[in-house]
Amino acid sequence: SGHPDVARALIGIGNVSMHRAAYTRARECFERGLAIQERTLGRSHPATATTLTNCGLAHEKLGNRQEAARMHERALGIQREALGDTHPDIARTLSHLGQAHEALDSLDKAFECHSEAYSIREKMLGVEHADTAYSVGRLGTVCRRREDYHKALEYFHLGLAINEKTLGHMHPG
Repeated sequence: SGHPDVARALIGIGNVSMHRAAYTRARECFERGLAIQERTLGRSHPATATTLTNCGLAHEKLGNRQEAARMHERALGIQREALGDTHPDIARTLSHLGQAHEALDSLDKAFECHSEAYSIREKMLGVEHADTAYSVGRLGTVCRRREDYHKALEYFHLGLAINEKTLGHMHPG
């Protein structure tokens, strides 16, 4: 059936499947739900972007790195159009896209994505937010992989300072 409620149910099954590490099943459910959403809500609806992100995450878990990046790119385009350039959802999608580029060894693109995600999160969520610290950590990881160890250490120290301030020195995470 092509009803939005069917898409919602499929996406729910896909989310549970992701949590159970049944990535092929998740991808199948997300793609079926996406097809319904594109027909009923349109290709530029924010819910369609969310499902594209879910598809991208499933593809990433399955090792389909190019397809994951393509899905995240599409989601980002829809979100920018619907939400503007500084919405926290944009930062989340940029982070996913950055990780997809990391997996593809496209480290310059990964750095750009994580840098923009960091800027959005710092502006919209504040410097002392866990998501901001996460973006700082991703920047550190990309710099380490680029063998820019000095810059990597700067990012990791900043991430540590944020986490210690917000979580405390003894937090187990």
